[in-house]
Amino acid sequence: MKRFTISIENEQNQQIEDEAEVRGVSKSHVVRERLSSGEESGEDIVNLQDRVNELERRLDQLEQRTREKDERRPQSDSTGETMNTLHPDEENAGSGGGPSPEHTNTGGGELKHGYERWVEEEGPNTVHGKWMVMDLFDKLREDGIVTTSELREGWYDEWPDAYGDAKSLWDSMKRHVKGAPGVEHPGTGQWRYAGDTALREALAGFSSSED
Repeated sequence: MKRFTISIENEQNQQIEDEAEVRGVSKSHVVRERLSSGEESGEDIVNLQDRVNELERRLDQLEQRTREKDERRPQSDSTGETMNTLHPDEENAGSGGGPSPEHTNTGGGELKHGYERWVEEEGPNTVHGKWMVMDLFDKLREDGIVTTSELREGWYDEWPDAYGDAKSLWDSMKRHVKGAPGVEHPGTGQWRYAGDTALREALAGFSSSED
């Protein structure tokens, strides 16, 4: 062990003497503990800085992945919206057992207007019920197929106060989903869009040429 001499303020010296007296140890022992404690604190700071650097690196990677994903998404030159490439037969897909369209733009405004009229005249009586059946229309024309769990859980998140739980919500809404025009039930837990042509036929008398 090496010895060396340092100069400290009177107040610091008094603090060290008081602590040494209370604890029954030498002043040197108190000074060594304080120096050791200072080294540990320094290590903690270094470790904390390393952790901050690691988190910043991960954040940069996440932002880079997000930018790359956005760059890969096809964009329309005029509107900047995501473009949808449709197969000529997609309008009628669904009823024949083939793949349902992911999205369709043909006559969307006219169909939605007719569907809204159907909801008002034939759909649920409650505001939240009407909202759910309209949400069904949007989801099916956008995705082609949705599951019971997606509808049940998503609607319950939107209207938690209207029903005791998600199951009671579905028990109340299932018949409206089954009876909605343009909706097919290909299997347990699935609901499929029947296609624009089938929906247009089901909405005869409700559709309008005005959007």
